[in-house]
Amino acid sequence: MEINPDKTLFSYCDIESAQELSLLKKTNFIEAIKKITKNFLLINQNH
Repeated sequence: MEINPDKTLFSYCDIESAQELSLLKKTNFIEAIKKITKNFLLINQNH
């Protein structure tokens, strides 16, 4: 079996990203960012 370093690294990055995304979901970080962005856009529309 031949190991492709690029593919291996890419797969590892995918796993790492998935773990980070899972952690962000658990901490409701994504929802918090959505709320902040929404409020920011509303404030900017009023000015």
